Amino acid sequence: MPPANDTSRDKHRAVARVEAFSDGVFAFAITLLVIMVSIPRPNIAKRLAVVPDSLAHVLENTTRPPGSAAMTPGANKERS
Repeated sequence: MPPANDTSRDKHRAVARVEAFSDGVFAFAITLLVIMVSIPRPNIAKRLAVVPDSLAHVLENTTRPPGSAAMTPGANKERS
């Protein structure tokens, strides 16, 4: 009869082999997914058209002092 330690080693090896196999299957599947992904061509004109509005928004919200009317919640509502 083999010692109990040998059977635990065999179980550990079997589990390690299953883990290695499943890692290989996932790696293969992810590789296929990455190969199938196509990178769209950037449309520079559309991106450049947004820059002035984005820049204005950033400047408007970073140069206003804290607590000003536009940043205070409900400041634009009429008081009753």
